[in-house]
Amino acid sequence: MADEEPYETQVNYFNHAYEYFVKKFGEENIISAVVHMDEAHPHMHLCFVPITRDNRLSSKDLIGGPSGLRKHQDEFHAHMVEAFPDLMRGLPKEVSHRKHIPTAFFKNAAHLMEHYEEIASAINDIGLVNAPKKKERAIALLGQYAPEMANMSSQLKMVDKHVANLEEALSDANRSKWNYRDTAYDQEKEIIELKEQLTQLSQQQKQLVKIVNLIPPELLDQLKKEEKAKRRKEREVR
Repeated sequence: MADEEPYETQVNYFNHAYEYFVKKFGEENIISAVVHMDEAHPHMHLCFVPITRDNRLSSKDLIGGPSGLRKHQDEFHAHMVEAFPDLMRGLPKEVSHRKHIPTAFFKNAAHLMEHYEEIASAINDIGLVNAPKKKERAIALLGQYAPEMANMSSQLKMVDKHVANLEEALSDANRSKWNYRDTAYDQEKEIIELKEQLTQLSQQQKQLVKIVNLIPPELLDQLKKEEKAKRRKEREVR
């Protein structure tokens, strides 16, 4: 809740929020509902006892774990926008890369980009006819990066999809009329930063995919299997 909203609007906002919990969990089970005005944004701390309809104490049955909590969050937002249609939710994990774009994607791309020239040179050396030793060294070098290179195309599709999602979210943000300006600004800034990170990752992966596609698929698959077996054996020795 933005602190610049009129006092009456803030009172109505928290009363409406309280109504959701009364409806969901029963007013008799609510211990306290205190609005805090001493921080950046006014907010309410609400405590209740998770008593089921058949008078059992069970937060699991009443809330339903992580999936149930997400459902309550969706229902609470739907309840709030009935009275405050311009209310904006926080950026969900489904839109960001934090859940669906593994950190390993960024690490793999950075690692392969560091050795880009080396990899590109090795790919060129594979085609040498009269230099068997150089060709052998090139294949051995590519084998070190084969598992990561083999995954580049599928990773790129995932990253491009998330870039598109963020572009759509940013477009929606720019079209919306928000009353809660501080929250809107923070969310738009977060979307822009995530889009920049993913766009950079996408560009790196497209550059890598371009040279990886020069490797015969059967050779890349063979190198990938050999390198994975080698790494597995090294882990077992440790």
